[in-house]
Amino acid sequence: MPARYPRTIRFGMSIALCCGSFGSSGAQAGPPEEKPVTRLQDAQSAVDAIWTTLPLSGEHAMFVSEKALLFGAYTPRPTSTFKPGETLLTYIEPVGYAWAPAADGLFAFGVSLDFEILTPDGKILAGQKNFLSYATASHAKVKELMLTASLNLDGFPAGSYVLHYTLRDLESPKIADIALPFQIAD
Repeated sequence: MPARYPRTIRFGMSIALCCGSFGSSGAQAGPPEEKPVTRLQDAQSAVDAIWTTLPLSGEHAMFVSEKALLFGAYTPRPTSTFKPGETLLTYIEPVGYAWAPAADGLFAFGVSLDFEILTPDGKILAGQKNFLSYATASHAKVKELMLTASLNLDGFPAGSYVLHYTLRDLESPKIADIALPFQIAD
């Protein structure tokens, strides 16, 4: 008899943004010995230029043991095996998203996330488009953005699955796929 899957999945989300950016207003006048931050701003401008050439990706995409409170402050889960009804908590650092000029000299940016639960051979069992979305604007070209998503798969039987995320840039047509295989075991 085929396994029965739930009709609803409970999920949660959180997004954090680190505010410690150096900005991107360009170099200040004066030699570096007078204004040491000028060298830092020049380096940041070079990083900004490289960032714009990157494809969108989900760096450090993984199952985690607890919700991260800060960018980079995650605890990887030691295994991708879950008990029935246990929450799947994931951490993702989007990289390569675009910034668009906005009002008052701000830079708009953001991402959205779709999810699907798949069998190992690709059959879709559940999913939702745009289940997490984050958009904001900043004076800085922020690069420290993290997503934490939680899914509770109550009713899914023991077996192997794949959590598939589609990460979408809200300011460009860039899209990234993230696949996290996992198991539910009794």
